[in-house]
Amino acid sequence: MDGRFAHGYVGSGSGVALPEGTLLDVSSILSPSAWGAGQIVSDADDETTFFAALMTGRLLPAEQLAAMKTSVAGRDYALGLRLVSTPCGTTFGHDGDVPGYRNIVLASPDGARVVSVMVNIDTTHVSWSVLERAARAAMCAG
Repeated sequence: MDGRFAHGYVGSGSGVALPEGTLLDVSSILSPSAWGAGQIVSDADDETTFFAALMTGRLLPAEQLAAMKTSVAGRDYALGLRLVSTPCGTTFGHDGDVPGYRNIVLASPDGARVVSVMVNIDTTHVSWSVLERAARAAMCAG
């Protein structure tokens, strides 16, 4: 792959036959077997730029953005966006993982603040709750 992107790594604890302490860069070997997951090559800057543009209305008409921000049947998901309650209000974002990557992005409703928390090694075993706490804390800091 050319250009900027976040490299993802798997280690010996991932089920891949690697010597202890060895990391394997899996950045360019993601397959479409993960459906749509992992099919965008980006980094945290790309994510935050995209979510800021989305939330400020620069990408979609207001009616479509409003639909994306409206939860479906009382769930914490809308049309492609996850609604996350934080101490500083409701935020919108998405999360996901594939081998070598795990991330969460949250954005304020107006796009003025966007936070991306990314882990790029699967053997860290960082739980979703830890990542989400970090994203919520960063979202409400300052």
